[in-house]
Amino acid sequence: MKPTFLTTILALLLIATSIGQASGQSKPADAKPIKPTTSKPATTPGPTTPPAQAPVTTPGTPASPSTEAVQTPKAPATPRVKLITNVFTDADAKTIIQEIASATGQAIIADTSVKVSDVSIEFKKDTIESALDKLSYAIGTLWKKKGDLYLLSTGQPDAPLFDEFAETKIYSPHTQAAENLFGLLTRSFTAYAQLDKAANVISVTAPPKQMQAIWKALTAADSPKKQFCVEAMVTEMNSQDIKTAGFSWNWQYFAQGADLALTYATATTSDIVNLKSLITNNKAELRANPKIVASEGHEASLTVGTETYFSMVSGNSNYSTVQYQKVNTGITLKFTGYIEEDGMVNLHIQPEVSDAVVLVNGNPQTTVRKADTYMRIHFGDTVALGGMIVSSTNKQHNKTPILGDLPIIGNAFRSTTTEKDKREVVILITPRMLQDAIQSAVPESVSIKS
Repeated sequence: MKPTFLTTILALLLIATSIGQASGQSKPADAKPIKPTTSKPATTPGPTTPPAQAPVTTPGTPASPSTEAVQTPKAPATPRVKLITNVFTDADAKTIIQEIASATGQAIIADTSVKVSDVSIEFKKDTIESALDKLSYAIGTLWKKKGDLYLLSTGQPDAPLFDEFAETKIYSPHTQAAENLFGLLTRSFTAYAQLDKAANVISVTAPPKQMQAIWKALTAADSPKKQFCVEAMVTEMNSQDIKTAGFSWNWQYFAQGADLALTYATATTSDIVNLKSLITNNKAELRANPKIVASEGHEASLTVGTETYFSMVSGNSNYSTVQYQKVNTGITLKFTGYIEEDGMVNLHIQPEVSDAVVLVNGNPQTTVRKADTYMRIHFGDTVALGGMIVSSTNKQHNKTPILGDLPIIGNAFRSTTTEKDKREVVILITPRMLQDAIQSAVPESVSIKS
């Protein structure tokens, strides 16, 4: 039987349907016919990325690790830092501290030593550390973080939290005694220091800032001191011999004025030679000629003399007591020097000359001559101190034996001679640097001071 026209049409539809299913395409039922469009020139598109192909896996074969999705763990979120912005005028420190703690959410402990009021301060987006820095600078306190707490204190030795801020160090002196160094510290420093004389050390317990200041003061005071030598020539002569000796200086400068002022004059080498000539001819007496080495800023002293003991009897003849009294006589020289950068030295000199003891009504009596003066001279120059004059009156009684003791007519055989003497002490002072002290050359010129 020959296929009819209807049979042929049905066969073609079945074939078309099979082809559409095989290619994965299916025409929707409501699809509209596509209208023909006018063709335009084709444009070359840019490079395109081919669609990602799904990995093909064979059943029973494990997937490759590179094809598995990798998940990265998320980092924990950073906590948000709380800031403080506020303005305080004439506020109490405790109130400001409470506001800082409240705004930043942190715990602050301030001890009872923090008692400052009338504080004016501004915070502008400050962290707690920045706010505490500003507050500590304004009220003179210290702060530190300990764990989750912020500690605040004045750092004074009597503060409750002092031990939290303080550290302890032991200072061992190098050039001076610990007692001397301790005496040089100010009162604010000694509150943190303790002296141990037996061990010759100073123990310092203080916060870091105070510790640094105290240590700096101790180190500066303990530095090696410059040394120098002072040569002295102590002479005593008759005032009249001084006037006739031919010195070039005017000895009127040695006279004590109403204001006891001391003045300078100059002398040449011949003046020193004349002085030595008076000593050689026994018209002047060389009482002492010491050389003393001293450190800058420390007092040096020298004494040349004798100690005389006197018995002092007190009470009546039945109940008498005897006491011995010591009397020192001789020459004492004390001086303190400070060296300057320009080769000069400031000297504080205290000479003292005492004469032999005499008895007045059974009591010992001495004649003392001393001076106390400041001077500023060059090393190697000589300064003379004068004006220390003592006047004495000596009476000498002469009589003819037997006849001088007769009444009335005995006066003809007795005589009394009175002699008055005025003697003056002159002290020559020559400072020298220690390395130059071995030289004993006579200076070309001498400055005279009285």
